[in-house]
Amino acid sequence: GATINLNKESELYATAGHQQDSETVPIVATSANVLSADGLTVNGGKLIAIVGGQTTLKNSTVKATSTDANITVASGTSFSLETNSDYAGKSSEDQVATRTADPSNVTTLIGTTVQNADNGEIHIDGGRTIVDNSKLTSEDTVIVAAVTKEVSDESDLTKNVSEGNTVTLKNG
Repeated sequence: GATINLNKESELYATAGHQQDSETVPIVATSANVLSADGLTVNGGKLIAIVGGQTTLKNSTVKATSTDANITVASGTSFSLETNSDYAGKSSEDQVATRTADPSNVTTLIGTTVQNADNGEIHIDGGRTIVDNSKLTSEDTVIVAAVTKEVSDESDLTKNVSEGNTVTLKNG
């Protein structure tokens, strides 16, 4: 598999999608936009985003080393930035990342390690999410979700669940 080494302040964006030229909706994907890696190793970085219409990591290792780093492995139909003022108590100057998904947008981890050092967050989500024989480690928040819409800085994921959104956690 491929190996990507980043310095502590680097960012990695691996995407399978289209219409990446718009500032309001930088990535649009369908379940036909597949991002798949077997044996991928990513070391370092402060932001690691691996996203597509369907996203699969198999026998892979993703390890962020920067303080407050964020790792996202996700599948969805759109990935965009929205004004923070759309959400209660937020400043209009800030933006939040949003992802929308339906059950055909599947995120799968098989035999994969995702590790975040020093208070960083890990987000594994899609319309359906499968974590099989994998290890997720962080000193901060780990979110494994299957939702129709996921908004960073929003704690109530349950209001964005619809029929067909499922999370499967299994070992082997």
